[in-house]
Amino acid sequence: MKEDSKVLEVMEAFRKKKAVFRATKHKEEGSVFFVLRYLYMAKEEVHPTELCRIMHVTTPRITSILNAMEDDGLILRRI
Repeated sequence: MKEDSKVLEVMEAFRKKKAVFRATKHKEEGSVFFVLRYLYMAKEEVHPTELCRIMHVTTPRITSILNAMEDDGLILRRI
């Protein structure tokens, strides 16, 4: 449950714009919020191809969004 509260905290900070993420500077704010919410609801690993399908975007676009989120410490990707 501690992870749940951290996700909610990040989402709330994002919503209130208390935190400025690199992704928002690239006009990806809605996409970042969608990915955070999707990951929270999934409760398991999500592959980038699944995000592409759900969001109807290309692989390079998802890669860009995920790279920005990872740089900001919002997600952790595993190989």
